[in-house]
Amino acid sequence: MEIRHRLTLQFTILVAFLLLAILGFNYFLAYIFASESFLDRLKERAITVATMHLDQDKPHQLQFDEINKRYKQVLKGETIQIYDTNLQIRYSEQTGPYKPDPQLITVVKGGDYEANLENGRYVIGFTYNLDGQEFYIFASAIDVTGTSKLQNMLKTMLISFLIFLIFVVLAGQYLSQKALEPIKSVIFQVNSITAESLDKRVKYKNDTDEIAQLALTFNSMLVRLEDSFKSQSGFVRNASHELRNPLAAMIGQAEIALNRDRDNAYYKEVMRAIFEEALRLKHIVNSLLELSQASPEVVASNQEIIRLDELLLDIVENLVKSKNYKQIEVRLPESPESEPQIIGNRSLLEVAIGNLIENACKYSDGKRVYCFLDQIESTLQLSIKDEGMGMTEEDITFFTEPFYRSSRARKKEGFGIGMAISNKILHIHGIEMDVKSKLEIGTTVTLHFKQVPIIR
Repeated sequence: MEIRHRLTLQFTILVAFLLLAILGFNYFLAYIFASESFLDRLKERAITVATMHLDQDKPHQLQFDEINKRYKQVLKGETIQIYDTNLQIRYSEQTGPYKPDPQLITVVKGGDYEANLENGRYVIGFTYNLDGQEFYIFASAIDVTGTSKLQNMLKTMLISFLIFLIFVVLAGQYLSQKALEPIKSVIFQVNSITAESLDKRVKYKNDTDEIAQLALTFNSMLVRLEDSFKSQSGFVRNASHELRNPLAAMIGQAEIALNRDRDNAYYKEVMRAIFEEALRLKHIVNSLLELSQASPEVVASNQEIIRLDELLLDIVENLVKSKNYKQIEVRLPESPESEPQIIGNRSLLEVAIGNLIENACKYSDGKRVYCFLDQIESTLQLSIKDEGMGMTEEDITFFTEPFYRSSRARKKEGFGIGMAISNKILHIHGIEMDVKSKLEIGTTVTLHFKQVPIIR
């Protein structure tokens, strides 16, 4: 069921329930009022008849009966019976089938008696004193007029209820359609946005209602999708370029070597060139695999408590052995307040921090590279500082993008993917990275870790 129809149905049911409650309450009040009015009228009628017929004046009785017949003051199905204290009938007027039970007299002695029998017949019994004598009067009649009015009122209410319900359904359809028009507009605009038009945004009129919040959510999602698509397309373009170069070099070398016979020295040179390009291709593929494996799932499944100072010393030692970067200087806290412990994936953090230190060594042209580890309250701060060529503001903005390399850094060996890997690993671990750099002065990269307290 569409939301429009569901809202209409819910609105109609609610209004119908409230309307039925109001109409039912009004009918109940009308019924009570009609019953009480008729009982009062019946009692007054019984008292009038008792007063006239208990009087010894026969002419007055005959005159009273004549007036009743002429002006039709007798109620429908009227029955009036008067008993004395000896339970002897003093007067009886029987125009209906009702006959009171003598046992009810004991009930009337204790107070008035009222009953509503079937077919709209009302019965009352009460004690009446006349000239010092006590009598028991029973009166019964049918409220034809009141019943007829109540029936007409009920019919009028039902017809009004049905007509009103039709208007409620129409109004509900109209109001729900007007209320959902902005949503239809949002749906239409979102459906019109494709992968080629991610720069479009959902437009909205009101800035405060829920529809505007929905449009803002869509726009925020589109911004992330656009950035992701741009990053992905740039990644694919740069990855294709970087992979194509070594492949083209390998194919070209092999093709030239196969054109005609060569001497052994030439073949060795070709094989050496193909081998170097293959190593370069392997490095690119391994970097891409490291980038793909840096995911929250991998980090969550292989977390452990790591001493950051020991991890830093191991990374520096490996760089000295493998890359011969002897210009790295490490400074650790002299008297730490607590052991510098963090939680994370050791192998991924080793890759991330190692890439940052290696990058600093690569672009420092043999100058000193400093690694400072400090404790600041509940955080650990690792600063990697070099005195190399530095970066521009544009380089700082894009240097974590895959395969991005500034024009001044293209002479250096590398593929521009190490910083992307480091940035992703640090982001997954929740480690903040601040970068400050000036051209020809150097770059300082500061990492902020959350320290884990020691539990003994």
